[in-house]
Amino acid sequence: MFRNLVVPFVAVLLTLAGHAAAAATTDWHMTSGSLTFSGTQQGEPFTGTFKAFTVKLKFDPAHPEQSQLDVQIDLRSADSQLEERDAALQSAEWFDTERQPFAQLSATGGKRLTDGRFELPATLIIHAKQKAIAFPFTWTVNGETAKLDSVVHLNRLDFDLGTGDWADPDWVGHDVQVTVSVTFAAMPPEANVKPSPTTE
Repeated sequence: MFRNLVVPFVAVLLTLAGHAAAAATTDWHMTSGSLTFSGTQQGEPFTGTFKAFTVKLKFDPAHPEQSQLDVQIDLRSADSQLEERDAALQSAEWFDTERQPFAQLSATGGKRLTDGRFELPATLIIHAKQKAIAFPFTWTVNGETAKLDSVVHLNRLDFDLGTGDWADPDWVGHDVQVTVSVTFAAMPPEANVKPSPTTE
C-alpha cells in the first residue's frame, strides 16, 4: 500500500521539477552588439564588420542544456574598410549575395565548460554550405542586462568562400576569426504569451 502511494508521488515531483527547470530558461532580446571578422590578405591582417545581424536567444546559465540560439547575418552588410575587397566579397566566388544574401547560425542544447564558459553545438550555413561548429561563449550578467562574448575560428574553404584563384592561402588566408559581442535585455514573461483567440 505504502509503495503504491510513493511511486506516483515521486513521479509527480519529478514532473514538477522538469517543468520548473524549463520555466527557468529566459528569452533574451538583443539591444546592441557587434559582429566582426578578421583574416589576412597577402600576409596583411584586416578586420571587417557585419553591420546588420539579429540574435534570438533562450538561455539560463543554470540549465545550458535547454539553450536555443538563432543568428541571422546579412552578408550584404559586410564592411572590410576597403571598397575593392568589399565588392569581391559580394561576388559569386565569395558570399554570392545575389543568390545567398544571409548566413544562418542555429543551436539547440549546450553545456558549461570547465573554465566557466558555455558551449553550444551549432550549425552554420554560409554560401549554401552547412557545417557543425562549436560555439563557445562567456556570459556576464549586469543587473537587468547580460552580455555574450564569443570567438570562433573558421576555415573559409569549408564554405566555398574564395574559389578559383582566391583559394590560394598566399592570396587570402584560410583561417577567419569571427568575434561576437552582444548585449541583451531579458524579455518580460508577458511578451512571450500569445493572446487567447476570441470568438464572436
